[in-house]
Amino acid sequence: MLTHERKFLAALIDIAVVLVLTVILYLFVPKLDYANTFLFALIYAIVAFLYFFIFMLVSKDTTLGLKIMELKILNKDWSKPTLKSILLRSVSYTTIVIYILNLLYLFINKSEVTLFDELSDSFVAPIGDAYKVNKNQ
Repeated sequence: MLTHERKFLAALIDIAVVLVLTVILYLFVPKLDYANTFLFALIYAIVAFLYFFIFMLVSKDTTLGLKIMELKILNKDWSKPTLKSILLRSVSYTTIVIYILNLLYLFINKSEVTLFDELSDSFVAPIGDAYKVNKNQ
């Protein structure tokens, strides 16, 4: 499977996890007649930020979706992502619209670099033997 296809599937897994967590939290929040959509979007943004920030901070280079698809995030110099990179990526994931645009950009861009990669000076690389092959190219 190509790296961009694995990145796409990893993103879908991460979105699913964030959406499930968001729905669970949303069920326990008192509803306001006039602001339910805004409230859901706000909860989604907070959950997405915390999910990506905490997951990448603890693991140093991956999310649940990336781990399942055997991918990880690296800086452009092949080092572990910096706190700045992790923070920028986490902020980028907070709105579903930006996330979808990022996935579309992935299929348009021939170099398999996403908007998130560009913003955070990092990229997603395969784990294991594929990582060693790509690094040496």
